Amino acid sequence: MNQAKGSIRPVKFIIDSGIDIPPSIEKSNLIGVIPCTICIDGQEFRDRIDLKRDDFYKQLIRSPQVQVTTKAPSVDDYARIFRDALNLGQTIISFSLSAALSSAYDNATAARQKFSPAEQDFIHLFDTGNISAGSGLLVLKALEWKAEGVSPAEMLKRLADVRPRLVSLGYIESLERLFKSTRGSSLLIRLAFAMGFTPLLSLRRGRIVYSGLFRRSPDIQVELVRRFLSRLDRRRSWSIGIIYSEDAKVGNWIEGEIKLCGIALDYYFKLQCTSVLAAHTHPGAICLFAMPGS
Repeated sequence: MNQAKGSIRPVKFIIDSGIDIPPSIEKSNLIGVIPCTICIDGQEFRDRIDLKRDDFYKQLIRSPQVQVTTKAPSVDDYARIFRDALNLGQTIISFSLSAALSSAYDNATAARQKFSPAEQDFIHLFDTGNISAGSGLLVLKALEWKAEGVSPAEMLKRLADVRPRLVSLGYIESLERLFKSTRGSSLLIRLAFAMGFTPLLSLRRGRIVYSGLFRRSPDIQVELVRRFLSRLDRRRSWSIGIIYSEDAKVGNWIEGEIKLCGIALDYYFKLQCTSVLAAHTHPGAICLFAMPGS
C-alpha cells in the first residue's frame, strides 16, 4: 500500500451476512460480505455459503425444536477482508449489526487494531445500532452517497445522524429463540405471551424493546402494518425494508399495503426468511424497517 493518505481512493463497503440487503446488490462488487456462522445442533455452517436461506427455513419448519445459534464473523475473518481491501488500495467502511446484540462490531474493532496506525486511517467502522434490513437501509443510503462522491468521513457523519431516526416494528411467534440470542429479556414481553397477547418489538438505542401489544388473531399482520405506518411522518419520504418468514403471499400483501398508503417511497425491498434473523426468531415472524429521506 503506497498511496498517500490524502489521495483519492476507492471506497469498499463490508458487511456481515446478518445485515440484509437486496441480493442483486449483495452479489455485486459494491459490497464485501463476511458470512456469519449458523450453528444447528452443534454443527456449523457458513451463512449463504454452506447453508442457503430456503434450506435453513425449511429445516426450522420441519424441526421446530432444533437448537440454533449464530456466531458473528471472527477477528481473523475481518482482518483477512481488511487486508485484501487495503492491498487493493481501498478505503474501508465496515458496517456491523448493533453492538448491543452482536459481537461483530467488537470483532471488527479488534481486527482493525492488528494493522499499523497508517493503515488504520483507511479502516472505518460503523455500528448500525440496528439489525437485518434496518442495518441494510443504512448501507443502501451510504451506497447512494458514495455514488454522489461523498467522502468517507462525511458518510460516517451522515450515517450517525440518520441512525437514531430509523423506525422498526415487528412481532415473533415464540420467545424461545429470541431470548437465547439477545442479551437479557423483558418481563413485559413474557407477560404478554403468557396472557395471550402478541408483543410488538422494536429497536431503541441498539436493543430490542417492548413496543406495545395486541391480542392474537388472524388479523395480526393487518394490525402490525397499520401500527407501523402510523409511526411514519407522511410529510416526508421513506425507504422501507420488509423481512418476513411466511409464504410469498404475505410479503406481497405487505408490500401492496405500503404502496397504497400514500407515503412517498424513496426505496423499498422485501426479503423472505433471512437466515440470521430467522435463527433468532421463529417461523411466522415479520419485521418492518423504515428510514426517513433527506
